[in-house]
Amino acid sequence: MNNVLSQHYPDYFPQDCPPDDANTDEKKLFRFCEGIVTEIVNFISYYQKFPEKYKGKINAYGLSVLQSRDDCLLAYRKFSYLRKYKSIAQGVTNFDRGSWKVTQGKISPAHVTWWVCDGVKPNSFFEFDILTGD
Repeated sequence: MNNVLSQHYPDYFPQDCPPDDANTDEKKLFRFCEGIVTEIVNFISYYQKFPEKYKGKINAYGLSVLQSRDDCLLAYRKFSYLRKYKSIAQGVTNFDRGSWKVTQGKISPAHVTWWVCDGVKPNSFFEFDILTGD
């Protein structure tokens, strides 16, 4: 574990979240967003939206992100349910902002789960790019 013990995560995270093998190195991350403005609503975890459904599911406490804009565009073209998104946000995480781990998902082998430290507001440092599906 990369110094995760000195990071502070939300009190609702289970004891084993983030997992011991999560990384805290600096990394650029990309996230699908429904809007084109920097609102915190674009950075809500599945657990926060549906706590009873996702309680104890470690990845649901983090945010689903991808490793590049190209990864986002490939997934966007492949899965019609992603067409509800209007933009891709990109930002850099680091030790102070949370831990991340590659958690290959159905939309992409480049899927990453990012567990955000308590008090971090991704909307304050993520930049948005309108999604055109190019």
